[in-house]
Amino acid sequence: MELAENQLTGDELKHLKKYASSLETLKLGNNKITKWADVEQLGCMKKLKNLDLEKNDVTKIDGYTEKMWALFEGSALEILDNHNREGEEGFSEDIDDYGSSLDNEGEGKFVNDFYGDEGFEGGEDDMDDLENEDDEDQAEAAEANKRAKH
Repeated sequence: MELAENQLTGDELKHLKKYASSLETLKLGNNKITKWADVEQLGCMKKLKNLDLEKNDVTKIDGYTEKMWALFEGSALEILDNHNREGEEGFSEDIDDYGSSLDNEGEGKFVNDFYGDEGFEGGEDDMDDLENEDDEDQAEAAEANKRAKH
């Protein structure tokens, strides 16, 4: 479940309990979670393999990492804030991180999953065309607005 950058506070975490028996990935990075008591609610999620709370104030609490691993002792948790229990940077092998299907075995997997064997045909030039269309649309709207005022 991807909930990063949603201005969530810890109070809202209680609503995630209903997913405790099935949720394996929970991305809560860059929200407004500040209190340990709020994070403790996640301890019931024994199937959780990957939990990301990076860029939340709660991660600045003394002993945060140790407390989190203790909270999930005996659970399936493998990755906390993109690090394993040994503190090494890593990702759970069987979990897609932030929606990416890239893995070490096949770099094209993500592209092929979404765009077929041909891959994505677009590039920066196509993006420039989109930006130019947006600029033209904005200029037309401004001109129409100016005419409406007169």
